[in-house]
Amino acid sequence: PSFSNATPLRISSVSNVGIEFNEFVELWPGSASPEISILMPVYLNQRYIHGAVTSVLAQRGVVAEIIISDDCSGDGTFEVALQTVQDWLATHGSPHRIIVRRGRERLWRDHLALMAEHASCDIVCQAHGDDESHPNRAVAIAAVFQALPNVTLLASEFIPMDEAGISTVDEWSIASDIAYARYDFEAIIGGHIFLVGATQAWRRSAVSGFKRLDRDFAAVSHDRILSFRAALVGDVYLVKAQLIKRRDHPLAAHKLMFDEPDTDGRFGWSLAWMTHLDAMSRDLEYAKQSGMVKDGLYLPLANNIRQRSVECTQGLIEAYRTQMLTGRQIAWVDDVTLLALRKSRTG
Repeated sequence: PSFSNATPLRISSVSNVGIEFNEFVELWPGSASPEISILMPVYLNQRYIHGAVTSVLAQRGVVAEIIISDDCSGDGTFEVALQTVQDWLATHGSPHRIIVRRGRERLWRDHLALMAEHASCDIVCQAHGDDESHPNRAVAIAAVFQALPNVTLLASEFIPMDEAGISTVDEWSIASDIAYARYDFEAIIGGHIFLVGATQAWRRSAVSGFKRLDRDFAAVSHDRILSFRAALVGDVYLVKAQLIKRRDHPLAAHKLMFDEPDTDGRFGWSLAWMTHLDAMSRDLEYAKQSGMVKDGLYLPLANNIRQRSVECTQGLIEAYRTQMLTGRQIAWVDDVTLLALRKSRTG
């Protein structure tokens, strides 16, 4: 499929390029048709973006479409990302197609959905602006999708690293024959440790029948909902290889979810899981009505989701919340409020 809402600008040089806000601009056409789209949503990643962008430009063994989209950062994230691309192309060139976008307003959870819609490949994967990908990550993902036609979503193991980029593993370690294992619904609904957005790749065509994953559908954690959708229509697998280094730092996306500045942190996370489970329940009903789920599978899944919702409700009560509002979703707080909140909680 081609771009649906934008016409990329084909140019031969990236020097002094004026990037219009909200436009997807093709900086580099690449040398062949891409086989996989790498989506890099970035926000306030100035300190880490150079390493992240370099790691996707260095992908080998497969031709990729690399889409770097800045979600209206207030720092120099976009400028550093663009300069990194310029320097790389001047030194190495690239077989990959490279596209950039600079947002005028913050899209939050709508950002990834917009990027996925503008990808030209059916297989897409995420590569966050604060993480780093193994140079063989894209080719490993493409190989598994080719070997297992029923796979609709892949996750992988990752190497944790701290804010300074220090990890417990000094060297990457990927076997020549990559092993993989299938996830069951228990792991998917429960939220397995490796089923996070930073590690995921999926077939867009497999999940295209579901409602758009924007903030009107669910406020948080598209990765949890997307993996559930993928399991309803196909197979979800874990690649048993550490394909990314995942950075932990105060402004990491998974740490920016709170309900209100004055509530206990456990309340926010319990409410987040209720949001996931509510979205999964709606997807399950849709899948049943559409004939995607057999009757023998529907009831156990519905009961599993219901039981976990009860547990989340208990978690909310135990977090000292005195009142609950039906259908309430996670709200996002700005960075200043968030840092003040963390400081007050930690003393």
